[in-house]
Amino acid sequence: MRSLRAGGLLLTSALLAAWGCGKGARRPAGKPLPPLPAFTDAVAERLKTLPAEKDYLASKPDEDLEAAAQLAMVSDLRMSARGWRDLQAAWPGSAAALAPLLFSSKVPGEKKARILDWAALRGGRAAVQLCRYALECRPDQAVEPRRRAVALLGRLGGPAEAPVLVLRLKYEEYGDPYALAWTALSLARLKNLSGLPLLLGLLKRADLKEEAGRILVEILGMEGIPWKKGGTWADLEKKTRELEAWWWKEGRSHRDKEVSLPPLLERELLLRLEGCLKFNMRFQDDAGFILARMGKVVLPVLRLAFGDKHRNIRITAVDSAGKLGPYARVLCPGLVSLMGDRAAGIYAVEALGLLGCEKAGPYLLGLAAGPNPDLRQASLLALGRVGCRKALPLINQVLGEGGRAPEEKMAAALSLGLLGEKKRGLALLEAMKKDPQVHRPTLEAYIRELRRGPRRGM
Repeated sequence: MRSLRAGGLLLTSALLAAWGCGKGARRPAGKPLPPLPAFTDAVAERLKTLPAEKDYLASKPDEDLEAAAQLAMVSDLRMSARGWRDLQAAWPGSAAALAPLLFSSKVPGEKKARILDWAALRGGRAAVQLCRYALECRPDQAVEPRRRAVALLGRLGGPAEAPVLVLRLKYEEYGDPYALAWTALSLARLKNLSGLPLLLGLLKRADLKEEAGRILVEILGMEGIPWKKGGTWADLEKKTRELEAWWWKEGRSHRDKEVSLPPLLERELLLRLEGCLKFNMRFQDDAGFILARMGKVVLPVLRLAFGDKHRNIRITAVDSAGKLGPYARVLCPGLVSLMGDRAAGIYAVEALGLLGCEKAGPYLLGLAAGPNPDLRQASLLALGRVGCRKALPLINQVLGEGGRAPEEKMAAALSLGLLGEKKRGLALLEAMKKDPQVHRPTLEAYIRELRRGPRRGM
C-alpha cells in the first residue's frame, strides 16, 4: 500500500508539472510582490501644512451692501449707477453681496454676466472667486454667466484655477459648446493643454468650425508654434495633433521648462482627493477626471496619495496615474509597491501596463499565474503592454487551455499581438467575435489597440 501511495504521488507530481502547476512548470517563475508601504493619513496631514486663501464670499454682507447689490440690478440707470458706486467703494467686501445674485432666478443671465465683467475690472482674488462660484450654476440656468466665467478665469486666475476649468471639460462636453471651447482656451492660458482633443472635435462641426479654429490658432501662437495666415484646415489639425502628442508625452506646455506645484494648486488637488471620502461617488469621479488631465504638475500629489490609509483616495490616485502619459513612469516604483493592495492592487496592475513599466514584468508574471481571476486577466493584459517577452510561454498556455474565461483569453490574445505576433493575435481576437460570452465593446477596443500598436516607448 505504501509503495502504491508513493507511486500515486509521483504520478500526481508528474501530471501537475506537465500542466504547469508543480515545480517543473513550463510557465516562468514570477517575482514575489514587495511588501505594502505603511499607510498613513497622508492627504489630511499635508493639507494642514498648506495655507488657505481668504474666502471673500464666506462672510455675510451687511444690509447696506445687500441693498446696493439689489439696486445695481434695477433698470433705472441712475439708481443702478448709485448701487454700483456703493459696491465699488466696499470692494472686495461687496463680493459676498453679489454672489447670491448669480444663483437668483430673478436676475437675467445678461446681468449675471455683467456682474462678472464688473468684478473682473476690480480684479483680485474676490473676482476669481465670483467666477468660480458662477460655474456652479445648473446647466438648465442661463448659460451667459458660465461662458463669461470660464473666459475670465483664464485671464484673472492662476494655476489653482486649472482643476476647476478641467472639471468644466467634463460637464460642458455635452452641454454648451461655446463654454467648452472657451474653457479649453482658458486652460491653455494656464499652460494646461488637456482641452485640445475636445477642440479638435468641435473643429468637425460646421457651426463651430470658425470659432474652434480661431481658438486653436491662438493656442498654437501661445505655444510658440508658427502659423501662416493662409494655412489650411488640414494644416491646423495636423499641428494641433502634434501639440496634443507633446502634451501627452511630456505633460507640460512648451512654455514650461520646469514644472512646479504652487501651494494653492496643491491644496486644490488634495481637497479634490479628500472629497473621495464623501458618500456621493460623483466626488471621486470628479477627482479622477481632474487628476488624469493635470499633466506633470500632479505627480507629487499622486505619489503622496499612494500612501494614504483611505482606500478610495488610493484607488483614485492609482487609477488616474494610469491615464497619464510616459512622463508618469517615475511613479512606477510606487505602483509596484501597491500591487499587493487588496483595494488598489488591480488598479496598480492596469496602470503599470498602460504606462509601459517594463520593470514590473517579473511581478506581473507571478500574478498572471495566481489564483485571483481578476488579477490574472489584468496581469495578462499588462504583460503585453509592458513588453515582457518572457510571458509568451504562459500566454500561449492560456490560449491553448479550454477552461479559461473569455476575458483571460482576450487579454492573452492582445498581449500576444503586442509582443510581436500581431497577425495571430488579431486572428484570435476576430475569431472571438463568434463567442456570445465575450464582451463585445471590450473586444473591439482590444482590436483597435492591437492595430494601433503598443504605447510604450512613445
